[in-house]
Amino acid sequence: MATSNLNNKSKLNVIALRVQGGGNVDARLEETLNRCGEAPGRPTARHRVFQDETAGPRFSGSALARASRVNIALVSNIFPPDFQGGYDVLAGVIASDLRARGHDVQVLTTGTARDDDPVWVSRALALVQPFGQPAGLERFAHVGAAVRQAAVTRTFVDRHRPDVAVIMSLRRLGLHVPRTLAKLGVPTAWLLNDDWLLAHQPAPSRQPWRRAIARLLERGPLAARTWRGCDLPRALAPSAHIIDALRAGGAPLGDVAVCPQGVDLVQFRARAPRPMPAAPRMLFVGRLHPTKGCDVAIEALAQLRAGKCDARLSVAGVGSDEARLRAIAQTLGVEAAVDWLGFVAHRDLAAVYEDHDVFLFPSRWEEPAGLTYLEAMAVGLPVVAQATGGARELLRDRENALVVADADEMAAAVRRLQREPALTRALVTAGHELVREKANLARYLQTIEQLAQTAARAA
Repeated sequence: MATSNLNNKSKLNVIALRVQGGGNVDARLEETLNRCGEAPGRPTARHRVFQDETAGPRFSGSALARASRVNIALVSNIFPPDFQGGYDVLAGVIASDLRARGHDVQVLTTGTARDDDPVWVSRALALVQPFGQPAGLERFAHVGAAVRQAAVTRTFVDRHRPDVAVIMSLRRLGLHVPRTLAKLGVPTAWLLNDDWLLAHQPAPSRQPWRRAIARLLERGPLAARTWRGCDLPRALAPSAHIIDALRAGGAPLGDVAVCPQGVDLVQFRARAPRPMPAAPRMLFVGRLHPTKGCDVAIEALAQLRAGKCDARLSVAGVGSDEARLRAIAQTLGVEAAVDWLGFVAHRDLAAVYEDHDVFLFPSRWEEPAGLTYLEAMAVGLPVVAQATGGARELLRDRENALVVADADEMAAAVRRLQREPALTRALVTAGHELVREKANLARYLQTIEQLAQTAARAA
């Protein structure tokens, strides 16, 4: 594939954005597109094989690196410039990176076709239920969607003859495309960056009588909503936590490898070490929702200031919880010490990290893996965190972060970092090593390529 084709209209006309906390995402599409001038199929020195020690199969790169170009179909519920919360932007990064590596990538997604769409993007699919509307009971809608999407998929396969399909999030789209791909003999590789697959769990109600009714309804054509008849022979997840949650829900998983999505080390560069000042600037980055725990950070701020520490807190993000959080800050008397940054474009986020002294990660949600604390580590901030979900697999108390349980402990941890500069330096160093060794974006993209090549070769 000629690189000139990637340097004109075929490039996605997108500014890569990040919705703070809107998912497990590290998407820097512009950086990926700027690498499209590299020799096709020749990964840069940054693109090394990643083999995780925690779970799943090993994708050995020695033989796969010699594989010929693969014809890849990438299926996603949304694709740039349509934007819902980060996963879609990641789809753009993955597609562009695979093309830069010399593979033929064709995208099958939803939305209205645009004049500036690359020729390799097909928007022939339609969401079963638009985002922003209640999911509701979609069983009957999925019956019709199954017929339409099967026809679209057959036409797509006839035209492009993919060797493998990489399946991303199909939330609000359904499993009709991969079900049809299986019938056509196209192998699939799945990216499970969150628990979206559980939306297709058969008879999900906890109440026995509701489950019984659902089982009666979800027979024959009405089973189209569920994962019945689907097989996920190989997949990639950012944490063992996600795998466990999906298996506990009965998802039909085969081999699943673990590789954190990771940080773009080109964008998030390590700054020079610095001590924790007497008046630390603390940072929260995330969607403003109760599950993200920004109120815990505000309470920790109040405790620090009550103890004569002139700390400040910056909040980068937007969301439905903002009014309540502002009210909490006012009630605690720290509203003047909170800087509300609002939405910050992902291209500007590294500079925000660099301008602060400590990163607070107070999430209550069982995170699939989490990303913002890894970005902070890459830049060189010490991290104080409530380790939940997949984040527990990466955060180690007093090794690469200070792990806390509540606002009291969070405030105490910041004070400890002030008192113990050697501990601060050790946490920053270990955080750098964690991101470099286990959580950088280049390795994640390399692993996706290997996963797709493995699936194609196994067909």
